[in-house]
Amino acid sequence: MANGELRILDSESSGPGEMDQIEIVEAYLPARVEYLANLYEWLREHLYSHPKPLVHGFSIYEVNGAFRGTKDVYQERTTVVRIVFDLPRDGDDAESRAYEARLREIFDTMIRITEKHEEELWLIRIPARRETA
Repeated sequence: MANGELRILDSESSGPGEMDQIEIVEAYLPARVEYLANLYEWLREHLYSHPKPLVHGFSIYEVNGAFRGTKDVYQERTTVVRIVFDLPRDGDDAESRAYEARLREIFDTMIRITEKHEEELWLIRIPARRETA
């Protein structure tokens, strides 16, 4: 917010400042204490410990909802982990492959943390832009 003015940006927006291509990845898994503790620790490790961080930032929140699985309709509290990534530059195949490998690592980590006890885990990818001054 600059000068008290709220600017809402979407993928078609343009304006002052440089726009960085980012991707927001949301992971959805049942809200269980043992999952959250392990996932939070893994995310913090990748945010602080690596010279080239796996993630740019993250937030965790919980929502109530329902979804239809293959066996039943589930009504439960869900943990949503929103992770922000800087996207690789267009045309950089090596960087793009490394980025896709990072996303696979996140999904594999979710599977490991839940010990394969869940019928479904979701990973949703949302393209976005970040304005920098």
